[in-house]
Amino acid sequence: MTSDCQSCRSSFDSLPQNDKYAEALDLSHPNCACENFSLSQFSPGKVDTGETIYRMIILPGDLDDLERLTFESVKTAYKNGLSVFRECASNEDIRFLAEDRLFVKKGTRARTIHGFIQLSTKEVRELQHLEIAGRMCCVYDQTVKRKFDPDLPHVATHAAIFQRSLPPKTDDKKNKLQKACEVLFNYMKEKSRWIDVTSFREGLFVELNEASLAGKYVYDPAAHR
Repeated sequence: MTSDCQSCRSSFDSLPQNDKYAEALDLSHPNCACENFSLSQFSPGKVDTGETIYRMIILPGDLDDLERLTFESVKTAYKNGLSVFRECASNEDIRFLAEDRLFVKKGTRARTIHGFIQLSTKEVRELQHLEIAGRMCCVYDQTVKRKFDPDLPHVATHAAIFQRSLPPKTDDKKNKLQKACEVLFNYMKEKSRWIDVTSFREGLFVELNEASLAGKYVYDPAAHR
């Protein structure tokens, strides 16, 4: 398939967003070819190499008992993409993304924002692993719909990190993909990149934690079928 703006947007919109999504994108547009184009009419444009991007840390789930980043929270990069947001994100955009991650099923422990991991797009794009020829990760301006109301405008400054895949018949492919993902994981778990929620944007999102603990982000699955 040729890689142009329309073919890239078509692939991102039409391919099933399951655990093979990252692989399907890499097969249809190898070597991060779609980074050359903006993938959404709703975004401010493609992600520039000089941009800073952020990964939200949510509890429970993203950290272990010793407050270390879990590999489980990162490995979506080689499955269906690792959700991040851009430095240019408005406070409202970040709140939308945070709220969609804070929602829990009725009877489930409340979630809170622990903090944010500050990442350099340039450094993420320069990550390498011997199993993957060339660059290991792509960063795209993949906007997203709201979780419970897809009729609302897309979150324009959402982006995603996608790990490139391996040829379909690669021996021990799953294990090799995980090993490659450890490069991104090791980069992200360095705590010098972490910003506590109380410090990020002058603690603006602390109130979301208070609301979550008070039960604001609880939903009944039966009401959303």
